[in-house]
Amino acid sequence: MLLDKPTHTTVRSLVAALLLWGLGVFALHAQPRLSPAAVPANWQFTALTETVHSTPRWFLGTDGKARLVYELLLTNALAVPVTVTAVEVRNADLGTALVELTGPSLLAAMSLPASPETPSVVLPPATVGVVWLEVPLADKAQIPAFVSHRLTIAAVDGVPTHFLSFTGVQRVAVDRRPPVVLGPPLAGQGWHALGSCCDGPHRRTLLAIGGQRHLPQRFAIDFNQLDAQNRPGVGDPKLPASFPTFGQPVIAVADATVVVAV
Repeated sequence: MLLDKPTHTTVRSLVAALLLWGLGVFALHAQPRLSPAAVPANWQFTALTETVHSTPRWFLGTDGKARLVYELLLTNALAVPVTVTAVEVRNADLGTALVELTGPSLLAAMSLPASPETPSVVLPPATVGVVWLEVPLADKAQIPAFVSHRLTIAAVDGVPTHFLSFTGVQRVAVDRRPPVVLGPPLAGQGWHALGSCCDGPHRRTLLAIGGQRHLPQRFAIDFNQLDAQNRPGVGDPKLPASFPTFGQPVIAVADATVVVAV
């Protein structure tokens, strides 16, 4: 419809439209642009997103070798299932590989959080998988300040091959402080660690508490005293007295003050 003479309302609408158009053009030109130097060299679409559950920490094993222990959470970002085929832990500063998990070694070290004892390298869409890492190092001198990860998945229809393997841009800081040294919590002979680090029943107890994931038993140990026949218990398993461990005194592992008991 054409108007012979513009009304005040029409003029106000036209002015408002021009102002909005001008603001839009200004906002478009005012948007900051990333310079090529500001874009990471390995910036690309990735099939997986990675998260490190908590700070990697190390300890010395009974074989004298250092071990770096932590969990890598991988989320499938595609709309189809993916199969993780390789996980490589690198010294982020040197770019050298510390350990590479493939085939059986990767399958043994990976599972879904809800079924931690069932090995799986297949991630359905939007599903999280956990790589339970225990990185062996020859000695303490090899403990890196930062680690990074290179991930590879099997071929997926419609996904370009250069998206199947990538190095994450995340540099994960390592806690290089010496572990706290504790004394034995028990006295006497015949004590065995039937459940201990690093892949026993406690290691994979990833719990959702207060809206966040927690792993309160990463380094937990089940000490069991064996009898003269090297048995952890005899008789009714529902009775504590059936086990030699029952009733044994537990001693302090360091000088400390008890502040709360539950």
